[in-house]
Amino acid sequence: MIEQFNRKQLIFAVLRALLSILIFSASFWFFKTVIAYFAWRFHTHPSPLFSNLASAICIIAIAVTGFKRWQMGVGNLTMTEASIPTLDTHPLLASMSDKRMVQSATINYILATFFLAAPLQMLKAYEHLRLRIPEEHGLEMHMLELLADIQRVGKWHDFSNYPGRERELIFLINMGKVDYSSQKGRIKAA
Repeated sequence: MIEQFNRKQLIFAVLRALLSILIFSASFWFFKTVIAYFAWRFHTHPSPLFSNLASAICIIAIAVTGFKRWQMGVGNLTMTEASIPTLDTHPLLASMSDKRMVQSATINYILATFFLAAPLQMLKAYEHLRLRIPEEHGLEMHMLELLADIQRVGKWHDFSNYPGRERELIFLINMGKVDYSSQKGRIKAA
């Protein structure tokens, strides 16, 4: 049971890390393309070092932003966070500018969601690795005994009914074998 759970967590971590690397690479290419486009529009020829450095700075900014949002407990931007408030007071001007704002907010939202997916996927990969259960002698047997005890009760009951077995109980909750209500501090077999 523990070995299978750990293997699954490792697979998820590797897949999320690969997805993160893919998104970081696509983001880097996107920024290089934007820099090349503006260079073409303004008839300038920036050095490859400049475009690589500017793209790398953008990637670092995305990674830091994603990490900060993860620390705050939030993920991607919501649509309202991506929108820009209008300041027009005339109804006709406000409706025309609102249409533009919705269009730009949609593009902002899609790009922000895409860019922030890279650091957030990397952090979720880290969380999968952190969820792995140590393979200690007798731990799986204790967890199975505890699960049988919880299944015998067959209904919601207090987490505190199992003093000294909290560690095994937390592992069972992480594995999805036990449901946990954090509001009431109660558990039941899944």
